[in-house]
Amino acid sequence: MARKLSYVLLLATIVLMTGSKVFAADTQRISALMAGSVNKTPTASDNSIIDGFISEAMNELLASRTISEGVQVRSQIVQYRGWDVNLAQYTRSYILAAKKHLERAFDQLSRLTNPETQLSIERNLIVLVAQLGSVELRDFALPRLDHADSTVRYWAVRSLTNRFVAEELSSSLTANPDAARSILQALAERVEKEIQPEILSRMAGFAAQLKMSEATDLLITIAETRMKAYENWNVQSERAETGILEALATATKFAGSTGEKTQLARAFSQLYSYVVQRYILGEQILPDKVKGQLKSTILEVEYSALRDLLETAAANLFFQALSERGAITMQQAHDDYFGTASKAGQLGTKLTFQYQLNPNGQMSNGPKPLKAPPPTLAATTPEGS
Repeated sequence: MARKLSYVLLLATIVLMTGSKVFAADTQRISALMAGSVNKTPTASDNSIIDGFISEAMNELLASRTISEGVQVRSQIVQYRGWDVNLAQYTRSYILAAKKHLERAFDQLSRLTNPETQLSIERNLIVLVAQLGSVELRDFALPRLDHADSTVRYWAVRSLTNRFVAEELSSSLTANPDAARSILQALAERVEKEIQPEILSRMAGFAAQLKMSEATDLLITIAETRMKAYENWNVQSERAETGILEALATATKFAGSTGEKTQLARAFSQLYSYVVQRYILGEQILPDKVKGQLKSTILEVEYSALRDLLETAAANLFFQALSERGAITMQQAHDDYFGTASKAGQLGTKLTFQYQLNPNGQMSNGPKPLKAPPPTLAATTPEGS
């Protein structure tokens, strides 16, 4: 009760504090403890040291008033998490202690009356959750996936999808199927509402690392959401497709069943086709910055994901078409890779799939075509889209 009260008092006085410097927590004891914790289970005394360090550091984080101060304190907390596999038991104790103090800190946010201060602290806390990289901390991020602030939302997604969480969920030693499903379900519910393509790209990269049907469903949902944006000619940040397409390709290659492989291959090819079609149809009207993003995505995906799926290093048709002395056109390269109504392309042949043209199940050797861009596109497309 006394410690909880200290959090309340600290948070209540933050808005009244002046420019006094935030002092670093004492690291001597925690540093020595971590160094001596290789392959050891922490004792009650060790846990007390961990708890004391995190409590002190958390107080400093809550009292930080500048970005640099927040970064400094967060870095200190993350530094002593214990990243080596031989410190697994120490790390477990450290994460549990961090969870306890984070819970108290988040609980007190509603007591603050200044919205700017409240948001600043919430951002600091959710960034810390992401940087600590643990499935154990997922409950701080899950309810913030729908947060009105894009920064909080972005870091909430990172908290759930960073490589440490993915590795923890996919390892046979630390796998937690229930936690994985709850995360994937929460992300899937967010996809159609999410306006930041970069967040969708991060979700896709995470899903590609998990061998679960829910992960496949999430990838398909992300791909379909982006396809709708291309079909409606209201795409934001075409560069996001690089990460999404690479995730789809990875998942296709390691799919657990023929059905999932077909679904993923079809989604990869249709979305990639839309990227290329957008470039072809919009070449004369899209801003140079947008065309540059499309070119970069087309070429990067060809060089990595496409070559990987076709299992050949010779796939360079888009590179040829986009070079100054292009021997072929972009449309020819597109049709060679993706196919036409009358002839399957390299991808359809290699991965043995057809495209689904409509919900009624009509199939085709070639992808769905994009409609022509609306006449107003040139006047309404922002340079920075």
